[in-house]
Amino acid sequence: MPGRSFLRGEDDDCIGDQLNMNGCNVSNASCCALGLLCLEGECKTDNMGDDCNNTLDCHKTIAAPYDCVSGECQYVYGPGDSCSSNSDCMGSLNCTGSVCVGLSVGMTCTAGQCGFGLSCNASNMCANDVPQGGDCTGVGAVCYPGTFCSGGKCVKYFSIAAGGSCAGFLACETGLTCAPNKTCVTATTSISSCSTNSDCNNGIVCVCSQYTGEFYCADPLWNPCSDQESDLESCLVDSNCTTAYGSPDSCAYSNCYSDLKKSNSCACDDLDTIFSSCFYNTYCGGFPVWAIIVIIIVAIVLVLAIVLLVFFMMRRRRVYDSI
Repeated sequence: MPGRSFLRGEDDDCIGDQLNMNGCNVSNASCCALGLLCLEGECKTDNMGDDCNNTLDCHKTIAAPYDCVSGECQYVYGPGDSCSSNSDCMGSLNCTGSVCVGLSVGMTCTAGQCGFGLSCNASNMCANDVPQGGDCTGVGAVCYPGTFCSGGKCVKYFSIAAGGSCAGFLACETGLTCAPNKTCVTATTSISSCSTNSDCNNGIVCVCSQYTGEFYCADPLWNPCSDQESDLESCLVDSNCTTAYGSPDSCAYSNCYSDLKKSNSCACDDLDTIFSSCFYNTYCGGFPVWAIIVIIIVAIVLVLAIVLLVFFMMRRRRVYDSI
């Protein structure tokens, strides 16, 4: 999606006919569609829930930590995520009140173990993130959730105007995008296919589309879903979610599923237009609402038609018997 990717491939429904199920090469010969990963020359789904001897036996398609726990491949969760036992939580985190509790300020840590609003610094200790408007030029400085470092200050997502410097797709105002030169520019709405970098203009790179399993020129694309993504980011911050993982017991999934779904549904519609290929799944809008409504209406009409048909046939039978 032209924005943060929340689409995951943990359900069978996520794999559509359009996705590249052919051989793959992690360098550049071919690529796997979203929801698949290149493993031993093949595009595969994850194997969470399968038996394992060690972590190397496990592989996942979702951007979340995982491990071989008690002989089973499973996701492990971070601060704010749901859990049933300590083994569900990453590293040394404890499961308290059915939630993985993050480490507090000053505690020894590794990446991802600190509580909301904290980050593991270069000294491997949890430290407070820099608040909005604060100086983020220091080595290892991390901006508070919902903000990013721009011009040496932590600023809100989707707040940088045209011509301003940016650090990624969440920086620029609606209708703009963060160009390769790290500047917010008016974005294009079309895309062209390619096979090598020389097929693309102005030094734009030829990259793999995880949505189609094909290659295209990575021109700056307009993100029409910035409102939905902004709502999602706000929900993540309000819910004290330290990550945007879409794994089943994550804080994001438990507290922001509606916004998560809206963001991905919007992105999927946009990709349908840009790539002429997209697929629906639980993280990509599910089955279109309009289609569900049509199916319900058709079903009601059919039931009524059958009832009326039976009624008239019985009435006709009574008339015939009375003759």
